[in-house]
Order: sequence, then structure tokens, then C-alpha cells
Amino acid sequence: MADKLIEMSNVFKEFDLSSGKLPVLKSLQLTVSEGELISIVGKSGSGKSTLLSIMGLLDDISSGDFKLCGHDVRSLSNYQKSIIRNENIGWIFQNFNLVEEMTVAENVSLPLRYNNKISSKHYSEIVNQALSDVDLGDKYGQYPSQLSGGQQQRAAIARALVNSPDLILADEPTGNLDEENSQKIFELLKKLNGHKKTTIVIVTHDNQLAEQCNRGLTLKDGVFVNNH
Repeated sequence: MADKLIEMSNVFKEFDLSSGKLPVLKSLQLTVSEGELISIVGKSGSGKSTLLSIMGLLDDISSGDFKLCGHDVRSLSNYQKSIIRNENIGWIFQNFNLVEEMTVAENVSLPLRYNNKISSKHYSEIVNQALSDVDLGDKYGQYPSQLSGGQQQRAAIARALVNSPDLILADEPTGNLDEENSQKIFELLKKLNGHKKTTIVIVTHDNQLAEQCNRGLTLKDGVFVNNH
């Protein structure tokens, strides 16, 4: 049986506003096992982005229990969280978030520069492999402006892969792509999930793509409904 990568029990998240507290997540229960490919859908304001930020250790829960990669998150220091973020989590964003002044290879290598466990002499080999995995091996020295939207997202996926993370969090990864490129990017994520056994959680508005995941979750008003 696969190990549990994410365990959330009775999780609440609320924001303090001048008018009072705004509840966003309410008594949330979630378990994500190693190797799963999961989609989370829901309308704007349902709590999807907040949940993804919590999974990625960019935000804290207000109450409840949360374990990530076996760690009790609420007991971790900010420094410990930063190490886990860099070594165990890869991010893919809707807007790609590539640095325009850097080559594709330089963009992909960025997470390695914050990983003390990997020697700089291995950077080139690791970056080459990551680019090969996403079929961008011939774009090593090009700049983001020289790539199509689909290619830029592939470069962003390669960047998420370089540290061989346990978990990839994808925030609307096909949101800026046409239907054809959206399907290609999703097929790539499925391939990485199948071949590398990387756990992937995708937040998306695209129900057609969401239905192709191994497990689908629907978030409404801070709670899960209609899961499959």
C-alpha cells in the first residue's frame, strides 16, 4: 500500500478581516497517497488556491492536523518549511513564471541552486535530463520569448522536476493554453505520474481534464463534495 504523502484532518482556514473572520476551508479531510494524480475543481472563491498554498507550505492552517511527507507541519519552523518546499515540492503555475532574461536551462536550474544536497557539478546533467523528459532538449539555450506557450509550460514543468520532488502542485497549468496544447500538457503530466510515480495535485477549471485524473475532488464553500 502506498505511503500517505498528505494527511489533513479537520482542517480550518480563516482570514482576519476588519469586518471579522472569513472562513475559507471548513473541517477539511484529505489524504493523498504516493503516486496519485488528483484534480481539484471548484468555482472561484471555493478555496482551491488557498488549499494549494497550504499544501505547498506557503500558507498555514488556522486549526486542525496537517502532515506532509511524514512531517507534522504545525511543529515545523519556517526554515524547515523552506527546506521541504524546495526539496520535496515542485510548482507549476498558470502563467509559467519563467524569468525572461534567463535561458531555458538557467530557468530550469533555479531550484537546484537552493538545494544543498546537490553539487553544482551535476546541474547540467540534471537540467538536460529534465528538459529531455519534457521534450525540450533542443531548447536548452533559448529564451522564454522564443518559445510557444506550450513550450514555456513544458519548461516550467522541467523546472518543477529538477529536484525530483515527492509532490508536484499544479495551479491551473493549462489555463493559458488552447485546447490542443492543454491536452498535450496534461498527457505529459500523466506520463510523468506514471513513469516517475510522482504525486501530482492539479487545480483546474477544466472539467474535461479533471475527469482524466485518477481521483477528482470538488471543492465548494470550503468543503469537498461530489468526489470520484
